[in-house]
Amino acid sequence: MKVCKFPGRIISLNGKTKLYFGGTSYLGMATLPEFQELYAGYLTKWGTAYGSSRNANIKLDVYDSAEQKLAKWVGTEAALTVSSGTIAGFMALQSFETSHDFFHFPGTHPAILHPNSKEINWSEVNNPHHEGKKKILLIGESYPSKKVKPLDWNIKNPLNTSLLIDDSHGLGFTGIDGSGVSKSIDKTRFEEVLLVASLGKALGINGGVIAGSRSRIEKIKKLPSFAGASGMNPAALETFLQADKLYARQREKLYENISYFNRKAKLPSKHFIFDKNYPVVYSQHPDIAAFLQSINIVIAHFEYPNPGQTLNRIVLTAAHNSEDLDTLAIALHKFILQKT
Repeated sequence: MKVCKFPGRIISLNGKTKLYFGGTSYLGMATLPEFQELYAGYLTKWGTAYGSSRNANIKLDVYDSAEQKLAKWVGTEAALTVSSGTIAGFMALQSFETSHDFFHFPGTHPAILHPNSKEINWSEVNNPHHEGKKKILLIGESYPSKKVKPLDWNIKNPLNTSLLIDDSHGLGFTGIDGSGVSKSIDKTRFEEVLLVASLGKALGINGGVIAGSRSRIEKIKKLPSFAGASGMNPAALETFLQADKLYARQREKLYENISYFNRKAKLPSKHFIFDKNYPVVYSQHPDIAAFLQSINIVIAHFEYPNPGQTLNRIVLTAAHNSEDLDTLAIALHKFILQKT
């Protein structure tokens, strides 16, 4: 499906308007007029792009301000912004390459999947088979694909390993004040905890963040890949700095929508994967996307994260209204009736 305008709560396909329950704009920031106006104002100040290295002699103070705020928000010593969540994962992995062996959990997103990483199951997490001389880095996501509850990272961890978590689908709307999973982790159980996330999902600004110890962040700053890359759009970061009230309002709206939909839909777990506190519903039925589109509802339906694995993902956002949610609830129950 190709569109000529960013889809918010509605999407236009072949001249027809349909309800849209896909994407990752959980807070609806990307199409929120007040947020767009704020962003547009800072484009005048900072320009549309800044193509210089962050290590150049001219440094923009907005990077320091935004990174200090991000670190305080997620509860780490320091933070570093980069141009995307994928780049954040890539640089984080690079910083551990010489000192750690990598172990990842099934379904880990490619952005934090090192080519030399070994898959590990939860049953092995407290006793990973490791004969190497390097330390261990456990790698995973706060909300892996097709999961609607955060993974519990407070493990026994007898080998004193380190932890790298991708919180792209939690940061901005889960946890204390939207700070994601970081504050819920008992960091004393690990030698080190490093967080990476996209800022382009709930927060609505293109970029990524790496948050952790001050020493780790300083090490990443010295990587050639960081020195040779341009930073985030500074206008986006100043928008983030000034949008606290908008983010808080949209978080409240999102959870009102989640609660409303749960009361209306009362979905059976036999057909759907969902949680009352998370804005995503998954379905294993291969024909659900086609059925919904036939009644003017579009959801996320594509091969992800790997070829051959089809994802059917229904996303509630703060941009939806009660009529949208009523329509979706009725449509899903019509689909269930066809399957019974």
